[in-house]
Amino acid sequence: MQTKVVYDIYDVNSILKEVALKAKTNIENLEINLKSFKTYIKKYDAFRLINISENENIDDDLLFENKKYEFKQSYDFSVRHKPQNRLFDVIINEDSIVLHLKSGFIPPKNDVEINEFINVIDSIKVQNGVFLRHLGAQKEIIVNHLSNIIKDDIFITIYQCSQFVSRKGGIFEVLIQDFDSLKNNIMALKENTKIAKFTKQKDGKSGRNVFGKYINILDYKVELPQFSNDFRINDSDDCFEYFNIKSGFVLQNQNNFSFENELSLKNIKNRDNYNFIGDVDTDTKIIIGTDNEFDDAIGSGIKIIANNIFVNGNIGESVRIVANKLEVNGQIHKDSTIITKEAKIDVHKGNISGDNIFIRNIESGIVECNNLESMIVNGGTLVSKNIEINELYYNSHIEFSSKCTINNLKGGNNKIIFTPFGNVVAKKQIQSMMTELDSIIAKQSVLQKKISSLIYKYNQFHSTAKELKEMIEKSKEQNKEIPRYVAENYDYFLKIVEFIKSLKMKNVNLEKLKMKYSQKIKDLQNEVFDAELICKDGWLKYNDIVFELIEPKAYSSKAVIKGVGRYYFDYESKKIIHQKIFVDTNEEINNYGF
Repeated sequence: MQTKVVYDIYDVNSILKEVALKAKTNIENLEINLKSFKTYIKKYDAFRLINISENENIDDDLLFENKKYEFKQSYDFSVRHKPQNRLFDVIINEDSIVLHLKSGFIPPKNDVEINEFINVIDSIKVQNGVFLRHLGAQKEIIVNHLSNIIKDDIFITIYQCSQFVSRKGGIFEVLIQDFDSLKNNIMALKENTKIAKFTKQKDGKSGRNVFGKYINILDYKVELPQFSNDFRINDSDDCFEYFNIKSGFVLQNQNNFSFENELSLKNIKNRDNYNFIGDVDTDTKIIIGTDNEFDDAIGSGIKIIANNIFVNGNIGESVRIVANKLEVNGQIHKDSTIITKEAKIDVHKGNISGDNIFIRNIESGIVECNNLESMIVNGGTLVSKNIEINELYYNSHIEFSSKCTINNLKGGNNKIIFTPFGNVVAKKQIQSMMTELDSIIAKQSVLQKKISSLIYKYNQFHSTAKELKEMIEKSKEQNKEIPRYVAENYDYFLKIVEFIKSLKMKNVNLEKLKMKYSQKIKDLQNEVFDAELICKDGWLKYNDIVFELIEPKAYSSKAVIKGVGRYYFDYESKKIIHQKIFVDTNEEINNYGF
């Protein structure tokens, strides 16, 4: 696409937008092809063309750098599609323009090609708002660098502002992930963490930039951030680097940074604009309370990270807490998430994962851990290696891999499952291996289709191949040249045979890998064969017990709770066994399988 030439245009990109709209393409796919340009000067009240006869030359630095004058340019150009994958770039800085010639760039060979190349460079400059001047000097610089094919990337400064130098540095940046400059950041950090960096300011110089605008560099210094004595500052030639001396909380409020190990807060809400970030494995503790029982100690949408968190009150909706140790004297909302190693909670309705967890009252939600103890369970999904429940009521889904103890069974419609997935660590490993197994099975399916297709071809050509082989052997015996079509067709048949062998070997290797993953899954689920359910007291119908394995898939055994005692899986009979135990004497009597 090459449009007709448009004349005397000041705003190049306005024309590009119109063309892009008509051509139904993105403006990034278009560029201009510069034909000529005019330069205007405003000395008094109006712009007029530069008058060379009056010694007005835009390349004259004394004229151009006079801040009393204004300059502008208009352009004559056409619009064309931008070529893909050019091996050069034009890098436009505020005080310089750099030509980047990439590895593999082939320089223009003659004056015509050189002028076309430079025209593309000038067109790119205009499209980016650059003021055109010193074009003769620019051409000389470019020509001096054009020799052989470019082997390594090179950068050529083709224009440098005569006076203007942009100010560098004066930049402060916090290096902690998820830092938000618009919030009050509370960062849980390990000792000697590099928190921030301040690049020292290098003052610039007033003058006209590459866009023809006069820039007055103000003489000011950027204010340095304030750090307390709990921080170490490394001073180098280019920057200051800030480190915390001890493990704990680094608090940021605007330009001030302070340090604490323990924080005490009340009724945390979104409007407080806190941003808790950092590492849970730190010397940090947060105590969170509430002014009254009607307000949540932690309001909705809050995320908190600390090593040790104590909450005296309720936790609201969509809260996320990450800790090593957590205590909640209150209720956790059903839409909130807790990730911790140890926890002690009054009332749980949300989602929690951890290691050792005690919950006084589980009403709903999900609990995943290694060891779980609860006084009252009335709903929810519990997944743990070991589970101890004092009172179990209704509608709970319980998965365990080692031991589950129910002191008093008071309700129905509960489902208790012996499963390798009760071990949350093994569950992640098994799920990862199952994904690999599914991938192997899919690859084998594709391979089998290819093998079947090749075997079909093999059967088609087998008798013909015998004849071709006989013809080849006969030609060799008679010292005659083997006909080309005979050799090519027989070679094609042999390639089919080799390809079948190769694919079958791949399939054998995949089968070995599949067996390896399958065995690893079986090893990980062995724990469940020694698992036991203890029901010490109470008896109600409509409570199911299920024993399930992951490998082989869909293997399970199901029973119902018939009374107090011990339940376990008998591998030989493939049944869940109920072993009755009298509460008063613990005397074991006959086993009953069902």
